[in-house]
Amino acid sequence: FINIFYLFNREIIEYDMKEAGFSLIQEYHLLNDSEIEKLKKLSKEKRKIKIGKLQIKYSNLSENLKIAFKKILIKLSALLL
Repeated sequence: FINIFYLFNREIIEYDMKEAGFSLIQEYHLLNDSEIEKLKKLSKEKRKIKIGKLQIKYSNLSENLKIAFKKILIKLSALLL
């Protein structure tokens, strides 16, 4: 698993990197609160499918997820230096 201590004094623990997209969506508010709440109520498998559909619906979501993931990697690499 990945355990990253954020500069915001918040910790994210991601055990399933396939599920990291949802963690990033929540952390960086890549969808509105209503959509995030709906996703929280879904099973992992249904959530993964729904996020894929949302990436088609909202063309910028995929790009924003890439940017958010890069930000996490940059923060992680800074912590490791």
